[in-house]
Amino acid sequence: MAKRSKKIDPVDEARQRVAKAQLDLFVAQEKRADAIARGEGEIKSAQERAIRRERKATERVERRAGALSRAEAWLYTVTEGTERRRPDPTESRT
Repeated sequence: MAKRSKKIDPVDEARQRVAKAQLDLFVAQEKRADAIARGEGEIKSAQERAIRRERKATERVERRAGALSRAEAWLYTVTEGTERRRPDPTESRT
């Protein structure tokens, strides 16, 4: 049997192409919306990580500053106590 040639109405063919193009556009729009949402989520999580990192570094600096302040206070106390115990070289011992 010989193959028949397909006779497709040009209007139907054009309608099918339009329908396929609309479907492709819809799929592309959905993928774009998903990509935007995913990107916004990634940005938010990156900002949250940056905030946590900054907070942790700030706490570390504050702890170090407190330790330095305590060490300076201790040094001041020790040196002032030593200064008071030392005899004044200008005073005579009689």
